[in-house]
Amino acid sequence: MTGRFVRYAAAAVMVVVAGACSGSPTSPGGGGNGNGNGNGNGNVTVSSIAVTGSTSVTAGSTTQLTATATMSDGTMQVVTNQATWTSASTSVATVNTTGLVTGVVPGSAQITASYQSRTAQRSITVGPRSYSISVRAEAVTAVATCDDIIQGSGTGEFATSVRAFPTGGSTQTISQTTAYPGNPDSLITHKLQRNASLTLSGSRTFSVVGAPGNTVRVEFRATEWDEQIVIFPPSIRWVRDGDMNDRSDSITHTFGASSFSGLGNRSITLGGSGCQIRLNYSITATPQ
Repeated sequence: MTGRFVRYAAAAVMVVVAGACSGSPTSPGGGGNGNGNGNGNGNVTVSSIAVTGSTSVTAGSTTQLTATATMSDGTMQVVTNQATWTSASTSVATVNTTGLVTGVVPGSAQITASYQSRTAQRSITVGPRSYSISVRAEAVTAVATCDDIIQGSGTGEFATSVRAFPTGGSTQTISQTTAYPGNPDSLITHKLQRNASLTLSGSRTFSVVGAPGNTVRVEFRATEWDEQIVIFPPSIRWVRDGDMNDRSDSITHTFGASSFSGLGNRSITLGGSGCQIRLNYSITATPQ
């Protein structure tokens, strides 16, 4: 009886010890409050986020924003690719899922980054884009017959000029012949039969700001001169033809949302039914 009681008592003690060991909890937070929501490494939260990067961009260009989160343990994490990005004015600037902002038209837009219920904003100003404009005068062609007192009909002595007038900029002389009174040799050089062409070599490249409403007006001017015999004292002088008396016209290239209108190879015809010339030119706009 005595030996059997000792064995039962030892077994009871082992059960009690085992129960005590299995009932001792270990905090998942490593020193937390026992419910898993402590401030240990297992439960770091986002305290705030901030958006950094440039505050300006030109229309048609891009700039990168960065979202950084400050954690509850004092550390900082870049969460640019995890954040949700939105623009309050997509007509002015857009933003993609990685925080890349694209300027659309001049103005301002508020960009917002959201991450784990925290938000931050950055105001972006979109400025007008600068363009390098190249205008080239290429050729002048006699379209209709012109009177020539000495040489007979069907010939014209032309003086031409091509100029550009950009908004907010100085006048640019693209091409100008020297066929004017006082230089009869140049008038002979610029003599054109009907359907004949004279190659022009003038070109000019200049910078403009492509703000909405800004323009580059290209003006074309042409004059047809006639030889006139003077009896006394005997001489020859140059006079303007009445049908081509310093005729001019212009084409205006206007800036839109992101480019200029009317680019490429173009032509314009000047003069009346008795004397006409056609000017060929080209214009390109390269964003800066």
